[in-house]
Amino acid sequence: MHHLSNIYLVILASCELQCKRGGECSNSQKCSCQRGFINLTCQTKSNELCSDKYTNVTTSLLITFGTLSDIYPYWTSTFYNLINNILRLWLDWGWDWYWHNNRFYFVDIVHSDNEWHSVESDRTPKDTKGLMFLVYVPKNGITLFKIKLNNLGSSSHYEFSAYFLNVIKQKAGQGGEPNVIFELRASAAAGSLLAYIDVGKIPHSKTLTWLQRGFSFIVPKNPVELVVTIKITGENSVLAIDDIQLRTCSTNHPVYVPP
Repeated sequence: MHHLSNIYLVILASCELQCKRGGECSNSQKCSCQRGFINLTCQTKSNELCSDKYTNVTTSLLITFGTLSDIYPYWTSTFYNLINNILRLWLDWGWDWYWHNNRFYFVDIVHSDNEWHSVESDRTPKDTKGLMFLVYVPKNGITLFKIKLNNLGSSSHYEFSAYFLNVIKQKAGQGGEPNVIFELRASAAAGSLLAYIDVGKIPHSKTLTWLQRGFSFIVPKNPVELVVTIKITGENSVLAIDDIQLRTCSTNHPVYVPP
């Protein structure tokens, strides 16, 4: 089910290193790799997410957006203290169904019509009136959220992922297919780009389908910032997002971030 389109990695050396396995040098700082390959010169086969067969997997961060009953304590303690910077620029406390300046909403259900899927509950297992993150994606795309990560284990292997749902039905005749992009940046003032990973589209479907998208990486520096952006071709669209997770992994091949 996991999907990967293209991976672009920033390298500190010039393209004199030469990109392997069909990769191309997009400029003096990047190798553009073919699907299924990563690393500085595209020579390593990629594993997008940690395999569940590994026993040494621990969750470092899990964001489920809470439930209607616990939203205030959840957001004050977990939402802000653990992730610090997520959604800060776009937080909007409107609870109606009208889009307001392309902002975002936290809802427990999505009502069906001729164009939208009916979503009766969030994606988080065993939630009662659990909340999900609902976002209107305009034609020019958006920066969805940013998460600053502190105190990561040096040279440790991590996986970052989230679940996405295209709310627009397949035969609605409206709505584009959003493309999800993960960026890993240094948290210093310059915010230098460490890795750029295109994990592909969230397609329309006839039935309601949550899709997990993510990538794995090794971080030699602290702190770092994860940025999730959405690009889109065609018409505007609507996405639901839930269960954002960061976890440590065992030994499969990650996206390597140069020191």
